[in-house]
Amino acid sequence: MTVLQNKTLFLVSCLLLLVFSCLLLLVSSVASAADNPQIYFETPVKQVAPGSEFTVKVLVDAPQPINAIDIDINYSEDSLELISLNNSKSIIDFWQGGPQNLSAGKTINLQGGSIDPFTGSGGKIITLNFRAKKEGRANLSFAKSNLYYADGKGTRADNEPAAPLNISIIEGVKIESFAEEAGILEDKIPPLIETAKVALAPIDKSRLAVFQATDDNSGVKMTEIRFRQLLSWSDWQTVTNPVRLPSTAWTFQIKATDNAGNSSEKTVYVPQAFLNLGIPILALLTLIIAIRLRRRSGRNKATPRKK
Repeated sequence: MTVLQNKTLFLVSCLLLLVFSCLLLLVSSVASAADNPQIYFETPVKQVAPGSEFTVKVLVDAPQPINAIDIDINYSEDSLELISLNNSKSIIDFWQGGPQNLSAGKTINLQGGSIDPFTGSGGKIITLNFRAKKEGRANLSFAKSNLYYADGKGTRADNEPAAPLNISIIEGVKIESFAEEAGILEDKIPPLIETAKVALAPIDKSRLAVFQATDDNSGVKMTEIRFRQLLSWSDWQTVTNPVRLPSTAWTFQIKATDNAGNSSEKTVYVPQAFLNLGIPILALLTLIIAIRLRRRSGRNKATPRKK
């Protein structure tokens, strides 16, 4: 072969290798993107009338298992009013700050985790219930959409949020009531407190109140706790799971309230706290009895015997 033919063959080979490498990189990139979770909005309406109410679901597709979220949602506060949030049948079991942790202004912040990792399509994170304020155009968008793999390391997924959701608010448009989806108007069933127990913290071994409440209708709005350390109860405190117990608390109550106002309570006793309280009380009673016996013995000695 001539020198020119050799050079031509070399250039063609390099070109084919470059094309093959680009195709391989493209296929690898597409496959990697297909494995990433995707978060998005879903709503049955695109047009609503001023004063009407509608729902927007926040959903996720996760080809690989995920078990934690950290999401910020922006919405048009001038044209939309956020009525409530419904976390019933959510893939998230525990919420940081509660499932209705709303930041000041127009941003909704949602942070939480799940006991069982989620894999699949259309996993419900939460349902947002809105009321349209005035005519115009409203939109919702993800300011942050951090999703975390259930790999034991808290690895953040390399996902991109979906496009914003646009809603047109037009006078005269009629939509069906959102009551069934929101699960509020007909909800007369209180939340179910599935778990309420005492557990030890993994680091300092302090006692924790561990609990989980669910509500399949309107969703859990908040959970509260109060303690009994001696005879009286403390005030109710809004909390999220878990809660560090005071060292002298010998019982506590968990109260869960849903978005319809129904509530349920569960009482849990702390066995070890009885010992913590019982030993000092027993020692005090023993001291009191000993003092009384000594005083009585002293009076008997001071009293002269009759001859």
